[in-house]
Amino acid sequence: MQVTPVKRYVNVAIYGPLKSASGYTYPPLNQTNFQGSFHTPAQFKLYQYGDIPVAIKDGQEPLPIDVYTITGEELQQFDSLLRYPTVYDRIQCNIPKFGNTWLYVMSEGYAALAGVYQHPIKTTVSTNKVIGEPA
Repeated sequence: MQVTPVKRYVNVAIYGPLKSASGYTYPPLNQTNFQGSFHTPAQFKLYQYGDIPVAIKDGQEPLPIDVYTITGEELQQFDSLLRYPTVYDRIQCNIPKFGNTWLYVMSEGYAALAGVYQHPIKTTVSTNKVIGEPA
């Protein structure tokens, strides 16, 4: 008898261009594993990095996020795609209703080298929209 390995499921928070509303999602994300939209605690700051917004920890803003449940294997795909731990850090964020959720934030060292801190952007929590104006 062959034993099928048990998949471990985790929650991952997506923001910016990865959110479902943007029309651009990564392969592991689909409506069947979409859990809902929420906001993180107010501990982040968004910056513009090329065409995409990136979050850095240690700010004072909440992030509008979509939460998905994915497998451990799919989480590893995100790690590879987002070049964790070189470019992005993966941190645990306690999201009410969803519990511990993984969130990718740009590593502070990489952000400094890439000049990301020179391009802060404003967010508005009430509409879940990112306003692309300098802060």
